[in-house]
Amino acid sequence: MVGNMVVVGDIPADARPVNTNNRGGNGEPVSPWKNSRAKAQLAEMLKDRTSNVRTISVDAVWESNPLFRQYPWPRFKQNFKSLKKKIDDEAAAIAFDQRSYEHEQEKFPRNATTMRGQPFWNGHPAESLMEADVKQGIISGMKPKAVRQSRPEYQEFDLPCGIISTKKKRNKLKNHTGK
Repeated sequence: MVGNMVVVGDIPADARPVNTNNRGGNGEPVSPWKNSRAKAQLAEMLKDRTSNVRTISVDAVWESNPLFRQYPWPRFKQNFKSLKKKIDDEAAAIAFDQRSYEHEQEKFPRNATTMRGQPFWNGHPAESLMEADVKQGIISGMKPKAVRQSRPEYQEFDLPCGIISTKKKRNKLKNHTGK
């Protein structure tokens, strides 16, 4: 240790500052890694498969951003490796779950109709037509029976009030929130 600098390996003390007082370069206390902006930003970079953060050295990552340099080099290096492993493990688990789901879908495909003999609502052309009709306000004041008779696609279903009111509520929410 030289002053408040620690020599890391064969790298000179002035080339790699190690923060022994847990303060950033401006003297402000460094937030704990667990809840830091640096960790959140690094996680986003690691999740982005097109980011070069996966191809450059940990040292280059540390040097690339003042947020990262707030943390002592040895701790940042360990935090980087732990976070990368966590994200890679999470991605592997998601990929495994996706493969399992697809395998189950192949083994047990969904029937063409429900137990009541009607086609499934989700994925049916009537579903997207209903969304368009609600969005345009075509069925806003209509009763379910009139809605059912308004299009041949709807006549394949016993349209319960629930489907219509749910679509209307979603449209109202989308208009209100803009999402």
